[in-house]
Amino acid sequence: MEISSSILITCIFIWGLSLFLFTFAKVEGYSMLPTLSENDFVYINRRARITRFSIAYFKTPDQHGNTIRRIIGLPGESVQYKNDKLFVNNEELTEPFIDHKEVTKMQSMNTFFTEDFEVKAIKNGQLIIPKDSYLVLGDNRPYSTDSRYYGFVPKKNIIGVVKMRILPIHMIESLNR
Repeated sequence: MEISSSILITCIFIWGLSLFLFTFAKVEGYSMLPTLSENDFVYINRRARITRFSIAYFKTPDQHGNTIRRIIGLPGESVQYKNDKLFVNNEELTEPFIDHKEVTKMQSMNTFFTEDFEVKAIKNGQLIIPKDSYLVLGDNRPYSTDSRYYGFVPKKNIIGVVKMRILPIHMIESLNR
């Protein structure tokens, strides 16, 4: 009886913490390759600070469930892709998580890994990302449904920041970069 009550109290305590501090999610689809694969399980910190290139877990703005994508643009920024290069506020940024072999392969076929676009194409000609909203993209750009499809992600929709892959066990790794 003592053991069962101890286990029950521990489970309730962990469940209570998970409501406010952390959660776990299963990756669905191939949008985050090569960083995350389908069926990976990840640990999500609900209290983590959202920064550029964080991997966010959020409710999609089109209300088709929860998903995982990378934060590319922050509120108040202008974002543009041109010739497979990312420009934030007219400054070129490097994306170390992109599979550059795949980019080169696609460019050799006269196509882009990330099609040219800018923020104003996402929301009615607006030149910057609105307050309390984020531009998110999958790491596997040609096969990702992301802000280019459903628009900016409001901060209130972000559940947390993915901090670690926990399954499969042989691939456990921190995703803080």
